Amino acid sequence: MAYESNVEDLLESLRGDIETNIATYVTGINTAKGDGLTLPAIASVTVQDPDPYDAATLPAAMLDAEDVITEPLDSGHDVLIANVLLVLAIQEDDNQRTRLHRYSEALRQCLIGSKDRGDVGFDVNPRQPVVIQYYGVLDGVAVASVRFQVLTDVPR
Repeated sequence: MAYESNVEDLLESLRGDIETNIATYVTGINTAKGDGLTLPAIASVTVQDPDPYDAATLPAAMLDAEDVITEPLDSGHDVLIANVLLVLAIQEDDNQRTRLHRYSEALRQCLIGSKDRGDVGFDVNPRQPVVIQYYGVLDGVAVASVRFQVLTDVPR
């Protein structure tokens, strides 16, 4: 019997899609605002905890899945439903709240835009909200999260 790691595969699909496409949305927000406050690109998205004390890695994003369930879809497939948490970490500064708002909006748009990019290995559930939460500053790092629900078809 072959075993698969469907949750890990889902997170890797999300990570790859966000890393590939987030720069487009960050650039779009920088251009639309035109106020001189530019966001550096998110260089990498990890599926592990980023080192919050390494300023060279900021801005950074980390993905994790919560409340993962499967439901029967048809005779050979299930739908895997996961609530995903994407944590953003940036360096503390006078504009951190604004920058976190803009990064969060870029990520929200990137996730919603995944539907237009064809088969990316997941679908963001349009019936569930994309929730953005701000946590404040810890040791010079400002943190926010974006929560959303994704669906993917997995073999039974």
